[in-house]
Amino acid sequence: MVSISPLIGFLGRSYAYTKRGVNLVPELLCGTGSEVLSQGIKNAKGSPLIRLNSGFSELEKHVLQQKGGFLQRTWNNISSLKNIFKDAGVAKEAFLKKASSPEHAKALERLLKMKGTTLEGLASKVYRGNVLKSLGKRIPLIGSALLLLTELPNIWSATKDKGLFAGAKEAVKSVSRLSGAMVGSAIGQALIPVPFLGGIIGWCAGEWLTSKIVGKSYSEKKYEQQELAKQSDQIRDIQEQSLADAQKYVQSAQNSGQVQTPYPLQPALYPQLNNMTSNPYIAYQMQTSSTPYQNDMFMQKMPFNRVV
Repeated sequence: MVSISPLIGFLGRSYAYTKRGVNLVPELLCGTGSEVLSQGIKNAKGSPLIRLNSGFSELEKHVLQQKGGFLQRTWNNISSLKNIFKDAGVAKEAFLKKASSPEHAKALERLLKMKGTTLEGLASKVYRGNVLKSLGKRIPLIGSALLLLTELPNIWSATKDKGLFAGAKEAVKSVSRLSGAMVGSAIGQALIPVPFLGGIIGWCAGEWLTSKIVGKSYSEKKYEQQELAKQSDQIRDIQEQSLADAQKYVQSAQNSGQVQTPYPLQPALYPQLNNMTSNPYIAYQMQTSSTPYQNDMFMQKMPFNRVV
């Protein structure tokens, strides 16, 4: 009797890893999880596999520090966008307060003279710098939002044609591809320490690999089916036109009395010849030849019975 214990163990491990992976999605797509993963891989030592495992361990620790479950953490990361300008304003006020203190007066005067600006101008630079820094940390969220917007037509098309389950399936595919791209970007940036280059290469590799796992989107499959149907229509039109041309040619020859037709051009009576009669030359040979070899230049001088 075949034991099913290995299968049960495999399914259990697969479920556990899937659950852990899904739990990381809010931070990867909407938070700073990609940055944490990349830093974890960079700081680790050992083989690529050990470093990758260390990076995911750091990401899981980061997730445990967040409050709430899957949906709550997703909303917290999204709603944190509104605090970017507020936090930058707080940093600006803190800078002005620190700069106004007597112990920093001389240092501030030298700094303003060196920069060629005023205190308010320097504070504005601090404000803009904090905004840009915060936006940089939210690039995964902004990118995910923009990419998900491009996936909405695909999700809506699947929902409209196949129902809610198909739409939900396409939504899961989209999120999976985005998550794979984010992980690939973090790994690429950690392994290729060239600004942006490693992230772009990793993003493309992660998205490609994930798309191979989850399969093509509903829109891609629908487009391929439409193209196949269009090609089939074109082939059928060509066959019908070729057959019509052959019929016209034979009819013209019959009307002029040049040939007699021992084989009527009725493909329906000869279904096994339908494919052959789509070729005008073959159709003409079938219509005008009293024998299959009558118009063969190599057989014209030989009696047909002898050839047989």
